[in-house]
Amino acid sequence: MKSQAAFLADVHGNLPALEAVLRDLDRRGVEQIYFLGDVLGKGPSVGEVISLLRGACTGAIYGNWDQLVLTAKDGARFGVPYYRQRLTGEDLAFIQALPETLELDFCGRSVLAYHGRHSIDCVVTPMLNNDRANVEKAMYRFGAHDITIMGDAHHPFFFTHQGRFFMNTGAVGNPCDSITQASYLILHDEDGVFSTEHVRVPYDRARAVSLALRTPELPMLDCYINEIATARYGRSYK
Repeated sequence: MKSQAAFLADVHGNLPALEAVLRDLDRRGVEQIYFLGDVLGKGPSVGEVISLLRGACTGAIYGNWDQLVLTAKDGARFGVPYYRQRLTGEDLAFIQALPETLELDFCGRSVLAYHGRHSIDCVVTPMLNNDRANVEKAMYRFGAHDITIMGDAHHPFFFTHQGRFFMNTGAVGNPCDSITQASYLILHDEDGVFSTEHVRVPYDRARAVSLALRTPELPMLDCYINEIATARYGRSYK
């Protein structure tokens, strides 16, 4: 018997990237889809991506950008007013109802998923904040689980530590690992045999740029376009 569960994060308003990932999941026949936060921020297609995720996902949690847009008292330097103004009442209710964590069992293993910040105070990647103390802090923030999955880093990775797995989905809409393709994670259960797969999906980046250019009031427009073109982080919030 075969079972699959997909985990995706950091769509950041990039509609073409999310559409490409959902098409890939449909082609693979994946029915369990979990979203690990940051639907908002950076890209222009706020309502469209929320609508798609609401229809496609088995479960979802919030990210740091989602909380920032909801709660920041003065988030002008992050473009918070722009994103907040584009949330309908239905969109707002969806974001407000998202929990911090998600737990499930898969292939006989306990799985804990959360976004990253604001649950922990730094982004953990293979190149950044990767010392034992930070890895353990991230892995055990919500107790010991067989598998801990995060978003937030915009960089897919897979660690093993003390017999447990620690993974990051990478980013759907804003990858920052120099690979200009959407990233997500699949867990596989093939007759009780467990495996994982990081998937990269090409998407219509020209359309993503076009949508941004047709939204001239988009905060940090040039930076967003450069990040889509290069898959490298390039923001400075001053």
